[in-house]
Amino acid sequence: MEVKTYGIDLGTTYSAISYLDDNGQPQIIHNPAHGSDLLASAVYFQEDGEPVVGTPAKEEAELNPHRVIQFIKREIGKADSTPKEFDGKEYNAIQISAIILKQIANYANEQGHNVKNVVITCPAYFGEQERQATKQAADLAGLNVLNIINEPTAAAYNYLSKEYKESRKILVYDLGGGTFDVSYIDYKIEGEKTFIDVVCSEGSDKLGGADWDEVLFNHMKELFINDDSNDYDEDGFDEDLDIRQSVRSKVEDVKQVLSTKPKASAKIEKTRLNIERANFEQLTKPLLNRTVNVVKSILQKANATENDIDLVLLVGGSTLMPQVREMIKSMFDENKVRVEEPNFAVAKGAALYAAAEANNLIESVLHELETVKDISKLDEETKEKLERFTSENLIKADKPKEILNKMRVSASSTISTAEIVERLPYSVGISVRNSETNEIFIDNLLFKGDKIPCEITETYYVPDDNMTEIRSKLYENRLERGEPPIILIKSNGSDNPIDETVKVLGDLVEPVPKGTKKGADSEVFIRAETGGFMFKGKIGKGKPIEIFIKSDFTMSKEELHLAKQDMATINPTGDI
Repeated sequence: MEVKTYGIDLGTTYSAISYLDDNGQPQIIHNPAHGSDLLASAVYFQEDGEPVVGTPAKEEAELNPHRVIQFIKREIGKADSTPKEFDGKEYNAIQISAIILKQIANYANEQGHNVKNVVITCPAYFGEQERQATKQAADLAGLNVLNIINEPTAAAYNYLSKEYKESRKILVYDLGGGTFDVSYIDYKIEGEKTFIDVVCSEGSDKLGGADWDEVLFNHMKELFINDDSNDYDEDGFDEDLDIRQSVRSKVEDVKQVLSTKPKASAKIEKTRLNIERANFEQLTKPLLNRTVNVVKSILQKANATENDIDLVLLVGGSTLMPQVREMIKSMFDENKVRVEEPNFAVAKGAALYAAAEANNLIESVLHELETVKDISKLDEETKEKLERFTSENLIKADKPKEILNKMRVSASSTISTAEIVERLPYSVGISVRNSETNEIFIDNLLFKGDKIPCEITETYYVPDDNMTEIRSKLYENRLERGEPPIILIKSNGSDNPIDETVKVLGDLVEPVPKGTKKGADSEVFIRAETGGFMFKGKIGKGKPIEIFIKSDFTMSKEELHLAKQDMATINPTGDI
């Protein structure tokens, strides 16, 4: 009767899925089609046939670049993401991510699993748009998302499941295939309770192992062109797709060899390329320095020094490169540095957290039943969660409490009871007009790093007589507390260019009572919750309004309904 739960690391370049075995230990589910524990996050849209997901799709990228999608995680939930069209049919980033998730579930289910209840990981700096879009991708793939967990938190969760006996300050350096994260985590043991508090995080979704790969590809291309054993020049190389693919296919193997040896070689037709680790590290030093700057920034924000850190966890496949380990060891005491299952720690931590989330749901329902007695009288939201969680019809069951107790997921570690302290990855504010200058700016009310849930009430003033409504927007941005506000529209009425990190979360429209005079109170309440933001507004003596805001850049209910119907007809495969 026990419900199985799973953790999915939906990666930019590679993904993995994990579950808890009969002993409560996290295990990675093998990807038999590709002889790996990983799935390449690449989709090849064949002209005739189902989408191909995995290594074959990745290898097809040079030969059919217009039919292969990679690094889609960098686009999910982003305003500037554009749909991709194949054979007259469009796919957005959410749908493409759903295809990857569906293939992960497929190969797990073929081995006797029943992948339904999952926790999916995302970078710590993902905002509300990206998180909601990730949930929608899982929904399209037929999965029930128990929660989204930050990748560094999941990695720490996995490590602490084995080493949880004392409080410690942890720095997680997560360099994956396409994204980079650094998080400062305060792990506390207070009596019987344990807390995992991600105090601050920073990173980039445009920095990862793929950038090292691109540098190495260009280096190997240059070596090939300059070798006397062939007649290729740069134009000839770029035009010959087979040669390009031959070089591209060797990049990852060469990088792996250079992680263990000072030299590597690759044969391209009759040309042998000799690549030295020292040259590779020199060429990629600017990329490594970008990660160093983030580490220093995190320590500064946490008001900590290198000596304050008790443990440094290296996570993500790209931390297997020696230059990364050497750099971190030069900054911190090398005895504090742990290379913690770089490719699998995140998925395993997600599996542990999925078990905890499932058990928390069961506990909350059992607790509520102590009050309402009858399971049919649970609130609608709880009923909906239960319906998604289990195929059992608990409403009609004779002994629902007994069934719920048998559904608990066994986990071996006390870390499964740890409370994860969630914090806002971005500051959140509303657009406001300055009555003196006519500038429109973002007035941040909740700030990056505030613990979730968090809330605030602020009073503004009606700017003009006899208004019928006040329109504003809710924004996410990276400003820290105390920094000058972001100007959206200048005093002369012109737009002020703003960077891509400023995102519109939703529109706020408040009706103004008839006859309201300039200067009347306009009360605003904002609460950050898991899954979105609650906005309440009241102007003068008017009726209060209440809006639950989710991202504008996710799919509407109607779009999701149609996409689900379409996704039901798609059965991705691992082979061409």
